[in-house]
Amino acid sequence: MATETLSVFKNIANQIGSTTAITTANVVTNTATEQAVIIDIEVSATDAVYGNTITVTQDGIPLKKDGVVISSNTSTAGQITSLNLSGKQLVDKSSVFDIVLTSSADMYYAGKTDGMIFDVTNGIFKVVDGNIDSRLSTTAYSETVLKAGILSTNLSLVATPASSAFGWMSGINKRFSRCMASTVYTHNDTGTLIQTAAVFSYLTVHGACTDGTYFYGKADASNAILERRLVSTGLAATSITLSIAIPGQTGNQGGYTFYYNGFIYIKSIATATAVYKINATTGLVSTIAVATGSSYSAGACITVAADGVPYIVEYATVGARVLNLNTEQETVFGSDVLVLSTEYGNYAIEYGVGVCAFVYNATMTFIDVNNMTQSASATTASANLPAALNSNGIASSMCGIPLHEQTTTVVPRAITYDVFASGVKITGV
Repeated sequence: MATETLSVFKNIANQIGSTTAITTANVVTNTATEQAVIIDIEVSATDAVYGNTITVTQDGIPLKKDGVVISSNTSTAGQITSLNLSGKQLVDKSSVFDIVLTSSADMYYAGKTDGMIFDVTNGIFKVVDGNIDSRLSTTAYSETVLKAGILSTNLSLVATPASSAFGWMSGINKRFSRCMASTVYTHNDTGTLIQTAAVFSYLTVHGACTDGTYFYGKADASNAILERRLVSTGLAATSITLSIAIPGQTGNQGGYTFYYNGFIYIKSIATATAVYKINATTGLVSTIAVATGSSYSAGACITVAADGVPYIVEYATVGARVLNLNTEQETVFGSDVLVLSTEYGNYAIEYGVGVCAFVYNATMTFIDVNNMTQSASATTASANLPAALNSNGIASSMCGIPLHEQTTTVVPRAITYDVFASGVKITGV
């Protein structure tokens, strides 16, 4: 004979959820001789970092009403998600009834500044962000927060010139390469020179970059040849024939050569009104029109903003020049607070998500593409960079491992939740 009993199936508060994306709270698990009728359910959940969605399932299948899954709306981080239900839901023999909390997609800690300075007068410096993992890759932070953890160390006093420089990963190993006199020199994380690549043979190459397989070099004079060197050995590889003849980066006034997402971007000189976009596989060249007005440029770097948009950020005598690589549109703002004149090399480094630092001798400024702002000038020492740097010698450059290419860890979940569920338990059926 069946027996019916009013029951509180679940009454828990401030429970710690799973550190993974899904937390399951069992309400009822019936045996082959049991049934249950769920009458009231009250659920709430919150996580300081992640949003959450609450659903109810029977035997692993989400319950629906009028063809629509019964669930709460996904909350934003730090807000409470609630689901309150009343009525009658039969849970049959040998069935399981659960509350399922599903967190929003994995979030990652932001990459951190990890760079090297090659200075024609003062040698080699290592620049790192010593902060513990606490900043999110999808959140913008001020330069005040970013520079607090920066540490710089002089690795060598030997003059180490560089017309351009770039950081990259060789497997799990950090590499910092510089181009000088048509040659790419690669240093390890301690500043030790570990490879000298074969000299680029077509005229003078000031700007080089890498995709992790090849070093690419384009001569300063206009031609249709993009040279390559194998990063594994430094030996020459087959050159790429470009669809049109273009100039490469020059040795004075500022310019850049970058690789990003299958393309090489070249601006020959600060005064140029075009950025050349080269397909690194086919050699097809397209032209991106940019504004006029700059006489000199302190340098440029690529950064990916907190919203995921990639930019080339250049600092010049007109101020900040920010090129959106998705739309290929340039935004110009700010002013020349560093009073740029003759400049060789590239004194720019990514300082945080969407934030780049630009140095001119002993002064610097920050450009933030998250909110399109430029900071006032400050001393390099105030941002924990070397106090003595030479932007005018032939030549000095700084670089870093791109933040968006760094392998970072998932931000742990810390969901807490409450569940109350009541109804009728039926036994002996």
